[in-house]
Amino acid sequence: MPHWPRRAVVDIGSNSVRLVIFSGPPRVPVTITNEKALCGLGDRESDTGNLRADAMERALAILRRFRVLVETEAPETLEVFATAAVRDAPNGEGFLQAIRKIGFSPRLLPGEEEARLAGLGILCSAPEILREGRPAIGGDLGGGSLDMSLLGGDAGDVTETTSLPIGSLRMLTEFGDDHDAARKLAQRNFGEMPWLKSLRDPRLYVVGGSWRAIARVAMHQAEHPVPILDHYTMSADQALEVCRLVEETDPEDLGKISGVQKKRVPTLPMAAIVLRELINYAEASDVCVSACGVREGLLFDRLPGTLRATEPLFALADDLADRLSGGRKPRASAVCSFVDPLFEDSEAMRRLRVASAKMIRMGNMTHPDRRSDHAAATIMAGPFLGIDHLERALLTVMVKSRFQGSISKSDPVVPIDLISDELMDYAVRVGLAHRLAASLRMPLFQEESGFRIERLDDRIVLHVDDDVADFVAETAVKDFDKLASAFSLPGEIVNQSGDRRV
Repeated sequence: MPHWPRRAVVDIGSNSVRLVIFSGPPRVPVTITNEKALCGLGDRESDTGNLRADAMERALAILRRFRVLVETEAPETLEVFATAAVRDAPNGEGFLQAIRKIGFSPRLLPGEEEARLAGLGILCSAPEILREGRPAIGGDLGGGSLDMSLLGGDAGDVTETTSLPIGSLRMLTEFGDDHDAARKLAQRNFGEMPWLKSLRDPRLYVVGGSWRAIARVAMHQAEHPVPILDHYTMSADQALEVCRLVEETDPEDLGKISGVQKKRVPTLPMAAIVLRELINYAEASDVCVSACGVREGLLFDRLPGTLRATEPLFALADDLADRLSGGRKPRASAVCSFVDPLFEDSEAMRRLRVASAKMIRMGNMTHPDRRSDHAAATIMAGPFLGIDHLERALLTVMVKSRFQGSISKSDPVVPIDLISDELMDYAVRVGLAHRLAASLRMPLFQEESGFRIERLDDRIVLHVDDDVADFVAETAVKDFDKLASAFSLPGEIVNQSGDRRV
């Protein structure tokens, strides 16, 4: 079982101060500690621009606590950085000196570097940007600034980085209830970024506490069945509508929504204004929430190129298989070699099928009566990166069907409403094919397993070499029959000697 290094990051932001400790595979930073306090450093003195004394004291108090936590947890690496509020304040250096006395060595991020790291964080979570070759816009809205970048495209992974002085807390402090003035400032800032107009129907990836809170409002309004922010996607019209709703709704009502912090609510109208103006100016096609930002970007930036190019879905699937298989881990290439003849699927669907093959034994360390439910819950709640909510649901069906053999329309774990009948049939068939591979055993480990499956127009045939015929026991026969039935075809087992069993 692998032991992954723990990597700590202290983020001294304009609105919140946060300690995150990551573990897990290097390509998939998994949060194991996440503590924060809303200190409001970005709410600076109006006449001098200095950080307020009470905000600094709140921040220093939580940082003293974080220092003890870091010493207790003893992570292998530690990064400490400050952003726009400290960067722009005349007394910012004095505040950094006070932080150094606590025992931290803070790094003051320049605006463009903050934007670059935020873009890298998005790429860490959204490998589809580079895989599909579709340039996208990255936006990380903090309390003091909006950090923008162009993601993907011919120019490189993260380009056109800039930091705009239109953070949600800064806008609230400057304009209060004057939404028209805030809107005009956002428009002026976006008007100075001509590259935003050069993209055709771009997707906008959003990061930052205020924008994530707006996404929570959207999920609440839509009664979305998957309560995970990463890769929650809205059409431009849906995003514009929720922005309007946030601007017009009583703050007390917003604070009652699960996942929306009451202390963050006052900044949400300004965050909604900035998001609405960005969508309109860039003519974005849709808005996708990213769970990863500057903190994850720092870690991603440290990875060698070979690791950065690794598929994060496979990295976490491998890790779960290592931890939960309870024995020899199957080889996904062998499993896929066995079941490939059954499927004519897209590259996107095959990617899910490969991940499912990696986790084909992930329920082995669970009580037999609970394996299917536990495996499904693990997929639905797992810290996967690089999959949207539909893909997560389909992967869950694949894994659960492998253990259970079928999916009920009232399944308590799988968000059935997200999945079309056609995709449900496909995912169940994948699960049943993997179930058969597990019953036969040899296809889990060897490409040349002695078994070969064939899908014909009128039947599905399982070819069996004589030296592995004894593996076709009663359980395997039942699993093969169920698989053939899922394709609405009869099944036929053919031995090497020519004996046939239907």
